Amino acid sequence: MPSLRWFEVRDEEGLERLGGGWRHLAATMPEPSLFATYDWNRIWWSCFGRGRELRIVGVMRDDELVALAPLCTTRRFGRVRVREFLGSEEADEGRLLLGAGHEELGPELARVALGDSAWDLLDLWCVPAGTASAAALDGSLSASGAGYRVTPLSTNPVLGLSGDAWKEGERREHLGRKRRGLERRGPLSLVFPADHAAVERALEDFRALHVRRWAAAREVSRLTVPSYWAWVRSLSLEAFRLGWLRLPSLVMDGTVIATGLFFLYRRRLFQWMNAHDLTLARHSPFLLLVHAMIQHSIARDEADVVDFGRGDEWYKSRWTRTAVPLQRFMAWRRLRGRGAYLWRGHIRPWAWSHPGWSRPVRRMKRSLHRLAAGVA
Repeated sequence: MPSLRWFEVRDEEGLERLGGGWRHLAATMPEPSLFATYDWNRIWWSCFGRGRELRIVGVMRDDELVALAPLCTTRRFGRVRVREFLGSEEADEGRLLLGAGHEELGPELARVALGDSAWDLLDLWCVPAGTASAAALDGSLSASGAGYRVTPLSTNPVLGLSGDAWKEGERREHLGRKRRGLERRGPLSLVFPADHAAVERALEDFRALHVRRWAAAREVSRLTVPSYWAWVRSLSLEAFRLGWLRLPSLVMDGTVIATGLFFLYRRRLFQWMNAHDLTLARHSPFLLLVHAMIQHSIARDEADVVDFGRGDEWYKSRWTRTAVPLQRFMAWRRLRGRGAYLWRGHIRPWAWSHPGWSRPVRRMKRSLHRLAAGVA
């Protein structure tokens, strides 16, 4: 029988050594996930790892990496140690990485990865319900004796491209009529950057449109925060190098009216972030961009599924009624952990659901980040 070898990674050198095995593991997982890839997690760590401690637990079967728990620990309020997935709240999905045929390792992987004493609060986002990863985490926390809670967090809408179901969105939103309305103002075209310099220019266009779009909604775009923009830019450039990046722009008479960051990984098209001109909202420029991307992907036979990512935004329901439920796993130890759980699990979600309260705080935090980075 092949032998199993368990290991831990706690430093960046160990993370780098995992590269080849991690890429192979992500490629063997039954459900393709951009957020399970080594490159996504490595770039996130390079941008946001400061102040965090790696806690990666893995399993080798002979010379093959077959299971991985990509975790880290950060401190909040000075003393509270919070255990999270790598990628944290920036990823649309979080899970234990279990190669095909190795799902039985999930319960023991969860037990080892969470069995140490170096955390007060566990906060694992966006675990797909009904998966081996969700079952392993639930079983491990149930047996641990710690207080824990599993709650619905959101959904992840997905659209299959094998049939004509995607055309329902076209009909439902009358996109043909809306496109003709825009074309009366000027010619429309779908543009993709072809080289590194063009990607840089397209990213700047994307950033500018995103900032304007959120300013019109009385919000401050995350892309105005230098550290966050560095993360988005680094990820996009690396994805372009790997052949994953799809950065389309819907251009009307030479002006970008909608653009978005899409990533193509293992025939799954991930829609991650978007921006559009709010003054043209009645023409649905972003829905027209998604429509053009679907047609482009089908014509090139490069995608089987459009993954709209975490969130139940209205525009996603225009394309599909199929969605994967996402869960949040939280566990706590001692009084510190319980207090942090009440803040992160109850008070903060309440604030998110009441924009009138949370918007000023969010704007202040982003402005402080900009000031700290010396940005006007």
